[in-house]
Parts: sequence; C-alpha cells; structure tokens
Amino acid sequence: MTWEEIAKNKKQEVFGKIPSKWIIEVPSIESFPNANDYIESILTEKELEITNGTISSTLDKLSTGEMKALDVIEAFCHRVAILHQLCNCLSEIFFDEAFERAKELDDYFEENKKLRGKLHGIPISLKDQFNLPGIDSCLGFVANVGKPKTQEEMSLLAQDLYSEGCIFFVKTAVPTSLMSGDCYSNLHGSTLNAVNRYLSCGGSSGGEATVVAGKGSLIGFGTDIGGSIRNPSSFTGIYGLKPSSDRLSYTGLTNTLMDHPVISSSVGPMCKSVEDLEYVTKILIDHQPWENDAKVPPIPWKEVKLKDKLKIAVFIDKPNLKCQPSIRRSILELIEKLKDHEVEIIDDKFPVDYDKISQVSGKLYGVNGYNDIKAKLEESGEKVEFLEYMSLFSSLSLDDEWELNKLKREFQLKFYEFFKHYDCLVTPTFCETSYESGTYRFASSNSAFVNVLDFTAMTLPLGHAKETDVWPKDYVPEGEANEELFKRFNISRLKGAPVSVQVVGKRYDEERVIEIIKLLDKLNK
Repeated sequence: MTWEEIAKNKKQEVFGKIPSKWIIEVPSIESFPNANDYIESILTEKELEITNGTISSTLDKLSTGEMKALDVIEAFCHRVAILHQLCNCLSEIFFDEAFERAKELDDYFEENKKLRGKLHGIPISLKDQFNLPGIDSCLGFVANVGKPKTQEEMSLLAQDLYSEGCIFFVKTAVPTSLMSGDCYSNLHGSTLNAVNRYLSCGGSSGGEATVVAGKGSLIGFGTDIGGSIRNPSSFTGIYGLKPSSDRLSYTGLTNTLMDHPVISSSVGPMCKSVEDLEYVTKILIDHQPWENDAKVPPIPWKEVKLKDKLKIAVFIDKPNLKCQPSIRRSILELIEKLKDHEVEIIDDKFPVDYDKISQVSGKLYGVNGYNDIKAKLEESGEKVEFLEYMSLFSSLSLDDEWELNKLKREFQLKFYEFFKHYDCLVTPTFCETSYESGTYRFASSNSAFVNVLDFTAMTLPLGHAKETDVWPKDYVPEGEANEELFKRFNISRLKGAPVSVQVVGKRYDEERVIEIIKLLDKLNK
C-alpha cells in the first residue's frame, strides 16, 4: 500500500468514528467563519449548558447528581464531532470507550454518593503524542499509522489524570514531526482556527488549541519546544502554560528530538479559564510525579502572594521586525490598565542580544541534523514540503553542542540579573495575530527564546482584532521581513481574531506566573 493510500485510509478511519446522527453538511467559511457560532446554533440547550461550563461548575453539578458523567461526555463528544467537521482538528476518536468510562463513573457515584477523584467525569483532550493504550501516536507521520501503544507505554501524566476520574475521548491533530508553526499533515490535512476558520490555529499543538477554543473539551494538554503551546493558544484566545522542562512529566509521550540535551520540550495545560488551568496543574504536581519520573524535580506546589505593586517589563517589537497593529494596540491598552503598577517598555533594552539568541535557538533545534525526522519520513516514503528545509542540516559535533550550551547558560545568567529588577516580562508570542494556513513564517515567532532559557511562560488573551486596527499612515516598512508582515496584515480577514501576549517568568516559576496572569486578566476585563 502506498503512503498516500495509508494516509487516506487513516483520515477516513478517524471520520468513521463519528456517529452518523452527528454528521453535518459543513457550512462554508464565509457563512460561519467562527465555528462556535455554527455549533451553538444546532446544539440543544442542555448541550450548550454543559459545554459552556467550567471544571468547577461541572463538578458541582456532578457532585449533587444534577448531571451524570454520561450526560457530560455525550455533550462534549457531540460538540467536538461537529468541530472536527468544521476545522479538521482530531487525530483520534474513541467515543465508545469514553461512554463506557462515564457509565462506570456514574455507577460509582450511585453506589458511593461521592465523586471518584478531583476530575470525576471531566472530559480531557490530549495532543496526539500522549500515549494511550490501544491508540496510535502518529505525530502526523504515515510511518506511525497502525502501531497502537500498550498499557505499559501510557503517559504518566495521563495515568495521574485518569486516577482522578477524568474521561479521555479524543486526541488532537499536529503537523508532521511537530516542528511547524502551522498544523498540517498528510494524515489529516490542515487544521483551522475555531474562532476564525480563515486562519491557522498555529502549531504544533494546533488541534488541541482548536478543540479547547471550540469548547470541545474542558481542558487539554499540549507540548512546547518553540512556542507549540503558546502560539496556538494566542491564535485561538485561550490560556496556555509552558512550564519549565519536566515540571510536569514527559514520560510516556512519543516525540521527535526526544531527550534533546540542550533545549527541552515541556508538557502544559491549555484551557478557556485560568482558574481551571491552575486547578488541574496543582492536581498533577500534588501527585508528586518525581516519585515515578527521575527527570521531574521534586518541587511541591508553592502558594504565592504577589507584591502590591509589580514592576513589569514589556517587549513589543523584535529588532528589525514591528508587530502588527492589533497586537501593538492591545498591549498599549493593557499598559494603560496597569496604572497602579510600574511598567517599562524595554524594546531597546532586551537583556540579551535578540538576534544572537535566535541564531542559537535555530542551531539547537537542528543539533542532531533532524535525523530522526528524516528517517521517519524515509520509512514510509512520504513527502512533506514544509520539512524540506531539514535537508540543509547535519549533526553538530559534541564540541559545537557544548559551545551552544555555554551560550545558553550565559543567556540565562543575564536574564536572572534582569529578573532582579522586574517581576515578569510581557511580550507577544508572535508578531502576527495569525495567518492563513500554509503561510507560517518562523521570522514572526517570538517564542523560542523562552525555550532556550527554559523559563516559564503563559499566554494571556487580551481581546480581538478590530476593524480600526491599521498601520500608521506614515509607516514605511524597512527590510524584507517588515515588508512581508505589512502586506500580510489584512484586517478584513483578521477582524475578530484573538489577540494575546505571553507572560514570562524564571525557571520553575509556574505558580507565580499563574498568579500574575490572574491579576492581569482581572485588570484587563
């Protein structure tokens, strides 16, 4: 069988898991650019009540018997099934197993009159690379189709969530190899943004962001090695946490660039509510994953109280690249709302040479010549155009790798000096609000420096692009990158698209960054 046939069959297999009663005639993007507008026009009142809830409101109703776990999961399965048809966001569907799990939880509640854990009946979606027994973890590779994971390979994080009573029901689409700021693979095609289907949802946790933004699950989990949680979260207007490496366990995930020695991928939650994000993150840390994963540092959950007056550094424009108008306007509006705090724009005083740290990150990602990705593509013979650049890379020597690690350490030390004077750094994750699928440009990203530093970062939704967002009349873009960014800004297409920033803190600073997000979120509303 050719790789094209395998890919086609896999896509049909996933679609075939949707019950026939939930199949829709997909409306055009022109008629319903926002997937939620269409979905909420056809769901029942009960389904809307359930899928518009939060973890706390859902648990309250489950704990009183007002709702059953089966009611909850059926509503979310229906919603995510429609969302997949609109946005192409799922890599795996296993509704039947989810219904069985819900029935078991309902039986437990009926017999014991209490919930079975802190996540009893809560639907949780997972990025494709989280291993679940009996289910593929393809990472968009044709070569990985039909190789389901075993019980022994199940993600440790998924085991801890499951022990608290949650329900898994879908895994979400990713770009081939995960190494893209868009979300396309030969297995699933392009995944669209739930909030604006004209646009990309970003990558590589793009399918996860679309599912959460489309209210197809209450909470999801992604991974981030260069912005893969934060960029999709920004593009879809949700909260996404990139912890420092291994604060949450990575054991039991299928990955590319696995065990990268200098720049590490991190697991983190993605959701519509910062309170829900905090709740589930604390649950996972309270499970003491360091007892089962040697790479997880033994750092218990820390209770944090912020200072009355924060000093916040704001970095808007990268050297030689100006942010698009919607992002600049939203950041300046946020600054206005921070009048009781001290804010300083540091565009000309970034703690390290930005171009240099960008060059280092580019070398770090290709430290092994992307040989694992090249081998996986050769295994099936599939062609992936956006990965062709990897042919230009070859493995670095050990001496070169050590030199990069030395530079990383120097960058970290300079930033620690910086954080003696500032409580956090606020910066866009991307110089663009979003872009059309297939037009991703790495130059627009503003996320990878956080990964090089191994710092904590989390997205903060600020609002939406407005029709009045325009370039200044006297603005003349300088350089090729600015010229392209200037031309790509189409406000008629971007109007209503989410606008977000990221808040960056030091290593293993997750609790404090979450507290800062809660404060800024309150002030911004």
